[in-house]
Amino acid sequence: MTAVGRCPGHVRLRTVDPSPGDPGSTRTTGSHDREVVMTMTWSETHRRWQVLRAVEEELARTESPVLPWRSEYAELFGDRAGLLAALRYRWQLTVNAQLDTHLPERELEEQRRSLARRARGVLRVLEAEGATRVVA
Repeated sequence: MTAVGRCPGHVRLRTVDPSPGDPGSTRTTGSHDREVVMTMTWSETHRRWQVLRAVEEELARTESPVLPWRSEYAELFGDRAGLLAALRYRWQLTVNAQLDTHLPERELEEQRRSLARRARGVLRVLEAEGATRVVA
């Protein structure tokens, strides 16, 4: 199974030649592919956000551009690509929520720099993993 997208409360996974009885609703996406959408409970969603915060904190303490991975993350994110997608999504939420585009250019640039400083570890990993250009 590989991650094809993430959002809070839902996990989208694509599986090839799926086995019968997979949980979640399914939609055929090709001759042998299907997309499985699993709804997460509040506890699972909360745990997912806790792990994302812990990963962000770990990345902030190191200069390494290596994505941290533990086996227990697989249950929440599927694989490393899923964790990377979740970090990218969280970063984009942060930018959208905290960057006030109506400010004068000088203040807007200061806000961008401040956000980038606070998320430097995550940005380092996103860039190293070849994530699409991340805008702050």
